[in-house]
Amino acid sequence: MGLTMFDILTWPNDILLEKCTTASVDEVAEVVDEMFQTMYANNGVGLAAPQIGILKRFFITNCSPNKEKSQEFVFINPEIIETSGIQKGVEGCLSFPGEWTQKERPAEVIVVASGLSGKRFKMKAKGFLARCILHEYDHCEGKVFIDDIEKRNFIRKKS
Repeated sequence: MGLTMFDILTWPNDILLEKCTTASVDEVAEVVDEMFQTMYANNGVGLAAPQIGILKRFFITNCSPNKEKSQEFVFINPEIIETSGIQKGVEGCLSFPGEWTQKERPAEVIVVASGLSGKRFKMKAKGFLARCILHEYDHCEGKVFIDDIEKRNFIRKKS
């Protein structure tokens, strides 16, 4: 029996621009397996709750090349404590299918969040995982990856 999957909201859906509210572990536990299934089915490395229409502060990541279970992370009510360095790279987003752009982000991040157990944890991430965490965190803040790119080279259409 397979899990059901979520539809991913795509730009210019206004939900993607909403700032999220605090999430409970119970809310996340109900949907996290489907979120991972949806992310993998769409060849993603991260997925935030607002991308599936849930305006709560949580996201998932798995940046490992072979999608190892041990590299699945759930971040509930994340807080970015510190960033350092600079990395430049190509970035995409499941809410902008087929769109890629050069994006500068911090090279390292320290994030504090709760996991599915409800226990708070602190993680230091570098490189691609740092990029992924910062990208998904932005979704919780109502920001999308094109926000700071030369006054949105993308035209926002009214649906």
